[in-house]
Amino acid sequence: MKIHVVVLLGAAATVLGSVSAASGLTVGPAHHRTVEATVAGAVTSLSVSNDVGDIVVIPGSVTRIVATEQYTFNAPTVRHSLRNGVLSVIARCPRTAGPVDVGLNDCAADLVMTLPRDVAVDAMDSVGDIRVRDLRGNESLRSDVGDIVVDRVTASSIRASSSDGELRLNAVRAPTVNLRSDSGDIRADLAAMPRAVVARSSDGDVSLTLPAGTYAVDTHTDDGTTHVRGITDRSDAQRSVSVRTSDGDIRIDGR
Repeated sequence: MKIHVVVLLGAAATVLGSVSAASGLTVGPAHHRTVEATVAGAVTSLSVSNDVGDIVVIPGSVTRIVATEQYTFNAPTVRHSLRNGVLSVIARCPRTAGPVDVGLNDCAADLVMTLPRDVAVDAMDSVGDIRVRDLRGNESLRSDVGDIVVDRVTASSIRASSSDGELRLNAVRAPTVNLRSDSGDIRADLAAMPRAVVARSSDGDVSLTLPAGTYAVDTHTDDGTTHVRGITDRSDAQRSVSVRTSDGDIRIDGR
């Protein structure tokens, strides 16, 4: 996710000295740098939190954190620690000082982390996309503003939520899948029969593709169409699919 800040200025505004009256000023980052760290020690789980910037987690033989940073005045801070198998990564953007504090620092840190394949991931991003692929640990992924993409993950549980963004799951295998988006579409392709799927969107379409079989199906949309085919709906089924959206279409396909 590219971060660009647009600042609206009045005639009397002062930014970096005197600024003439303008209807808009686009401020881009003046500095870019890449910082890399290799982590020694056994890692069983990852906890990562980012203010602004994307988070990418992929498998690798070496545990490594690569931060691609951008800023105008003050650089972001990226810190990590390893304790009892838990790798903690925290990226923070400092706030600019002075009377005008509207993001002029244009700060962001895109994080790419390579980890053992079986690591569980707990990721939180305030502004940025989250992408996880080819892992075998449980996933708990949250973004306030940004998309979440999960590719070819095998886990006992996958949870993903975004306040403003799309959720996309491709060829995942998990008995329990919980997906929530306040504003954005949800699209999930499940490669193995789940035990329980819950998908909720306040404003967006929901599309699920899963292996054919018998499920207890619960669907509801306040404003949209519902399409279910290729699966058998029985209220007493041991496997369940619950899909609800306030404004959007619902599509569930068995294959």
